[in-house]
Amino acid sequence: MKSKDNVKGTGYVRTCIYVILAGLFIAALAININTGISYGFVMGSNEGLGIYAKTQIITTFIGTKFNIDLLFDPVGYILIFVGFYFLKGTHIDSRNTRKRAMIMAVLGMLGSIFELMLPFVVNQNKLVLPLIILYIIQVAAIVSIMYSITVMCTKKIDNYKYMQVGKDLRFSADLYGVCMIVGKVLKVFGRAGIYFAGLLYWLVSGFMLFAVIYFIVKLWIYMRATDTFGWKK
Repeated sequence: MKSKDNVKGTGYVRTCIYVILAGLFIAALAININTGISYGFVMGSNEGLGIYAKTQIITTFIGTKFNIDLLFDPVGYILIFVGFYFLKGTHIDSRNTRKRAMIMAVLGMLGSIFELMLPFVVNQNKLVLPLIILYIIQVAAIVSIMYSITVMCTKKIDNYKYMQVGKDLRFSADLYGVCMIVGKVLKVFGRAGIYFAGLLYWLVSGFMLFAVIYFIVKLWIYMRATDTFGWKK
């Protein structure tokens, strides 16, 4: 007679992984639509270097008008949370790893929601540090979730020849995190008129997109190559 874990180790587990990957794609990437609603920022020409620098950083993170992400991040984080939640009791349930991913999904969701609300309730000159902190939280959340998926996978395939997949997944997680941080810095420089910064920003953004797609594709290959997620070898 099949155990409950064995039953969950087939299509059930694969469905959870699909939900997590869909959430990862939604939360990690952004397609912004300008709503035309202004934040009311003051963009004077004689405000001094300090205010000018703050304005550049603020507009880098959120622009001057309210934007809606077509791939709404909170939805992505909810899918990630749900996917990890329902992995409980399966043969790939690594409790600490799974719980950490769920916590990071909640933090990422809160970070993305606060980032949307903050410009309407916080003074322009006090926005810089909170926006940077919220952004770091979201980057850390995505990278941690990618690492959690990697750990749950590689712990189960010690005897398989596809251990290289674990390295590939870690590589893509690291690449995504670096690109997210470097990309924001380059965008600030680009808005300040620094030569080539804008071009480099789009190049780094391309690597960020590559990192997410690479992660998903490599995991898909891994799923097909091993029986960890219920597929036959």
